[in-house]
This record gives sequence, C-alpha cells and structure tokens, in this order.
Amino acid sequence: MGTGKKKIEIKKKEKESDRMVTFSKRRRGLFKKAHELHTKTGAEVAILVFSPAGNPYSHGEPSFDATVD
Repeated sequence: MGTGKKKIEIKKKEKESDRMVTFSKRRRGLFKKAHELHTKTGAEVAILVFSPAGNPYSHGEPSFDATVD
C-alpha cells in the first residue's frame, strides 16, 4: 500500500528566522501560482501580502496597479 500524502500539523514557527524563511518560500510559491493562473486563463490577478515584519509585497498580472484600478 502506498504512503501517499501525509497530513501535517500546521503550527506557528517559534524561531523568527525560521518564520521569515517559510514566509519567503511560500510568498514565492503564491506569486508563481498567480502567474500560472494568469497565463493559463487570462485572469487578472493582484496579491498584496504583509510579512511578519510588516513589510508589504505585491504581485499583479498584468500589473498590480492596473488590476486594482
């Protein structure tokens, strides 16, 4: 019998450096998925994400400002 995907417990990372690394990786993955959605469907996508430190990061297809307007 195959192992398949295992469900993992989602919990907050205790070390701040670990949280920042996780945030950066997940942010890149989220932006990549938004780009794929735009490419495959032509949808206009805008994402605004704030880091744990409070810094804003935005991504938009075709552009963040044009999509929000």
